[in-house]
Amino acid sequence: MEEINRMRREKEEERRMQWNRIRNAFVELMRNRCAGMMTNETERQWDDRFNQLRRAFDPVREAFSDLESIPLRNPDFAPSVIEFEVHQESLRMSLNTLEEIMSTEHQQVESWKQQQPDAHFLIDLGSSLDRILSCATLVRREIKMVVDEIETNRENVERLELIFELRYLEDKMKELGDAVDSIPTVYDLNKKY
Repeated sequence: MEEINRMRREKEEERRMQWNRIRNAFVELMRNRCAGMMTNETERQWDDRFNQLRRAFDPVREAFSDLESIPLRNPDFAPSVIEFEVHQESLRMSLNTLEEIMSTEHQQVESWKQQQPDAHFLIDLGSSLDRILSCATLVRREIKMVVDEIETNRENVERLELIFELRYLEDKMKELGDAVDSIPTVYDLNKKY
């Protein structure tokens, strides 16, 4: 289990480093956009940037899918609970990375909005990022509630079966996915502005 967590931490660190490289490229794109030098190449780069933001959710979605697929084994459900705990930790780590990416992005967008108040598309992007961060907080709370419920009901098979269905967490994950999908595309922004 320790080895799995170490590998996951390394993978998350690798994602963060990749994201920092992408963010630096985005800063350069923003400078070009604000200077009025929006070309087809720049639009393509913006579109890639927005797609990268959307793809930052993929590890969270995968971790949740893994968590959802854990069966509750009767009569010895202890291995299921242990497997669940490992996968919920993976989900939390992926969620941490998503929140870091979106929070950093949000701070940068807020800074650009101050510098370029006429760049209205930043309002759209900022709103999407706000929504993502808010939904991520709700997912985090729901994960904590699920973990607390498991701790409280380790011996109650019927209750564990309900917990393992993850209904409320699934709802919050859907809201988070919808929030990520609200990140604008260059096409949408060109139509709007």
